[in-house]
Amino acid sequence: MRQTLIYLFVLALLGAPGLAQPHLVKDINPITNNGSSQPSQFVRFGKNVLFNATTILEGTELWVSDGTAAGTFLLVDSCPEECSGNPTVLAVTPRGAFFTTTDSQHKTYLWVTQGTPASTILLTDQVNVWSPVWVASQGLLYFNGGDRDHGSEPWRTDGTPAGTFRVADIWPGPNDGLRGSLVAFKDRVFFEADDGVSGTALWTSDGTAAGTRLVKDISPSASHAVGALRYLQAATNFLFFQAQGSAGWELWRSDGTAKGTQMIADLVPGPGPIIPNLFNAKVVGSRYYMEAAFDSKGTELWVSDGTKAGTKRLTDFASEQPFSPPPFVPPLRSLSTATAIGDKLYFIASETSLGRQIWRTDGTAKGTHPLTSFCPGTCVGVLTLWPAQQNRIYFTGSDGTRGVELWTSDGTNTHIVRDICRGACSAWPSNPTLLGDQLFFTATDAANGAQIWRTNGTPAGTTRVSGLPKGNFGGSYFGDFQGTATSDKLLFAADDGIHGRELWISDGTPPGTRLLADLDSADHGGSAPSTFMTLGGTLLFFANDGEHGDELWKSDGTAAGTTLVHEFVPGPESLARFNTYGASVEAGGMLYAILEFGNSRRALWRSDGTDAGTVRLTPEDVEVAQGGAFGGGPVVAGGKIFFVATEYPYGRELWVTDGTPAGTRMVADLYPGTIGSEPLALTSFQGKLFFSALSPNPLIHSPYAHVPWSSDGTEAGTAPVSEAAENPVALTLHQGFLYFFGQDPAHGLELWRSDGTEAGTALALDVIPGSSSLDVHSMVSMGSRLLFWAGTGHSQSGLWVTDGTAAATKRISAAHDSFALAGLQTLNGIVYFPGEDGTTAALWRTDGTEAGTFPLRDKNGATVHIPPAMTVFDGRLYFITPDIGATLWQSDGTAEGTFPLRELEPGQHTSLALGVAGSRLFFRAFDPATGSELWAIDKR
Repeated sequence: MRQTLIYLFVLALLGAPGLAQPHLVKDINPITNNGSSQPSQFVRFGKNVLFNATTILEGTELWVSDGTAAGTFLLVDSCPEECSGNPTVLAVTPRGAFFTTTDSQHKTYLWVTQGTPASTILLTDQVNVWSPVWVASQGLLYFNGGDRDHGSEPWRTDGTPAGTFRVADIWPGPNDGLRGSLVAFKDRVFFEADDGVSGTALWTSDGTAAGTRLVKDISPSASHAVGALRYLQAATNFLFFQAQGSAGWELWRSDGTAKGTQMIADLVPGPGPIIPNLFNAKVVGSRYYMEAAFDSKGTELWVSDGTKAGTKRLTDFASEQPFSPPPFVPPLRSLSTATAIGDKLYFIASETSLGRQIWRTDGTAKGTHPLTSFCPGTCVGVLTLWPAQQNRIYFTGSDGTRGVELWTSDGTNTHIVRDICRGACSAWPSNPTLLGDQLFFTATDAANGAQIWRTNGTPAGTTRVSGLPKGNFGGSYFGDFQGTATSDKLLFAADDGIHGRELWISDGTPPGTRLLADLDSADHGGSAPSTFMTLGGTLLFFANDGEHGDELWKSDGTAAGTTLVHEFVPGPESLARFNTYGASVEAGGMLYAILEFGNSRRALWRSDGTDAGTVRLTPEDVEVAQGGAFGGGPVVAGGKIFFVATEYPYGRELWVTDGTPAGTRMVADLYPGTIGSEPLALTSFQGKLFFSALSPNPLIHSPYAHVPWSSDGTEAGTAPVSEAAENPVALTLHQGFLYFFGQDPAHGLELWRSDGTEAGTALALDVIPGSSSLDVHSMVSMGSRLLFWAGTGHSQSGLWVTDGTAAATKRISAAHDSFALAGLQTLNGIVYFPGEDGTTAALWRTDGTEAGTFPLRDKNGATVHIPPAMTVFDGRLYFITPDIGATLWQSDGTAEGTFPLRELEPGQHTSLALGVAGSRLFFRAFDPATGSELWAIDKR
């Protein structure tokens, strides 16, 4: 995300003459709400640690730490707008740490860093990256790189942009030439590939196109099937892999040459499509171990030393599924977690009579046996095996007497490390991390909850390191521990209940376990002001001060004049207010607003800016319709406030109020029945309310047709103006008349004019002669002309202008206005509107001429995103755009005078608003010190 616009002006604008400066009105909610940087994906990098962290300023990016607060900093903001790079470290090498990031369009970027911002450079943005492997003798990182034009192919990088490129396009064009992982062996890289001719085979590369070649075509059938060569791994003397050859599925070895690439064994004797069940493979020294079902015995442990005689089955389990994990353990195959000490392989297997045990093998059948009789029979037994540390293995399990605890063995002596959660309770040890000769892990006891522990393999040397609040640290069996160790320190993520989940450090002692850095120290809270409404020179709005919940406030633009008006629900309970859609109007020193709280019905309220003067006007059983842009009011006409509401059994009808609950009532049941007259487009004209509602004679032209009505607020004074024009829309005052688009059977939807009487309501202009018509939904008066917008679905859709005559009526642009809540704004004879012309969705401007209608551009020549909020203030146009978080802009109508003022809130788009009251423009903005609060700009 933007690192500076979040709370600073664009530097070029600092000190600009006549530029009004935004300022904080008041920190309404002074209670600090700490953010959490959520450190994760820790990777050791020499004496430092690389990790991801998330801040409100930059999003999720790559950081580095040397174990000091000063030495903990951001390496690069790889996605410097409103997005996160979400880095993934691929490999740590002598050339640096290689990592990838993505942008908001899911494009992948490859980077390298030496641990400083200056040394963090972009290598390429042209390829997706998988399966990296470092070849030390060449000083190259190879990886599977994919793009749309070339498919997956072998790439290499030496840590410079010039040295990062595709090695070869093995299968020219978009087909995937590289079919799997890459393996380093004898100073080269080997992989499964297909050139489109030979089929899937073993290939190698020295990092050049000329040195990228086929080693051996395994199958003469030229099969292009993915996975025809699999489980490729490098042992001391040979590469091992399984392949689909002439004899069916076979085990092969290779010394890297064609002659030295030979079949070892026919895994499924005889030709045919049967695939042997090789579930996993692991190399220890010169041996290739396989968890497989190659014969009628079912799944067993096999081994190969690269010869036919040395390829054999090591186990003879009675259990049908010896390597299947318990249902509450992550579903990893046994060899996935197997670990080695010297030439001995340790793995987990379940035998019918022995239960789930640790087994050991030296590569011979005689030397393959259980390590110890650990809880034989039906008890839980061994759950997980950890990587070997200091010539010892560690594993978790239950011996039937105690719960799941940590155990250890040196191959002869097996014992519990410590009964951390004493008795039948389980500690669920997990997340092993080695620091020197100490093993760190997470475990849970009854008194302290999940904490970090350390052990040297003895009960006396097993102690608790951290003392974090219970529930604030991930230590469950599938714990969310994030951290890693260098030679002398453990860095990890934790939450102390004060700072959020942040970066911590430990030297292995309780006093040395502490918060290292609060990376996201910004106040994520604030009062989050919203729903701006104007009452005289005062702004009324909703805010949460942390004490009263979301309640009604007012402000005159000063801190002292920003105070709580009315508490709808006493106490800190939030009302979970909803947007009022701009549905408020000022009349007679009162503000009338349609509000909705929680699960309650929408209601009409009025306020004079005092607690006692804030009153609900409509009864509990009345549901007020959505107002504002939805056409339901409230609207002032003839000194009365009109709005639309529903009361059983009358349906949705026209209501009126004099500002008191007793004087709030339905005007009349204009359309008897539960449907109601469905009033729309409430408009004040000649001291009366004009609106669209269902015709009292629904069969005059078509069933349920709307016609124009007028009302003085009484039942007797409410009647249809005319039933000649149906479904009137875009009611607009222009030169003393009320214009609207209405339809009749002969003309379709066309322009009508009314003086408020039936005789004076007639078709003004047949824009599209005949029964065809335009889908017009908005119109604005501009001096002697009318501008109207026709939506999509017609060849003549777009912006039109007329003076009421056919000769002067024409389309001046293909841009139709979008349904953005910002609406239309007029400044200095220019109308600004959110528009789309099929190619450009942006903020448009028009002076009513074809030449003067075009997208507004900023000082850099770029178009401006459609704003969710827009208003005119102090001779300027102000609007909010969703392009960089949410940004406040100012414009005088010229490109040079159109520029962003400041970013308002990261991640916020449509929930922000602008409010003008008195001599100030109010808005909501975020600052790291105060959170989301009320800001303002004063008139110049």
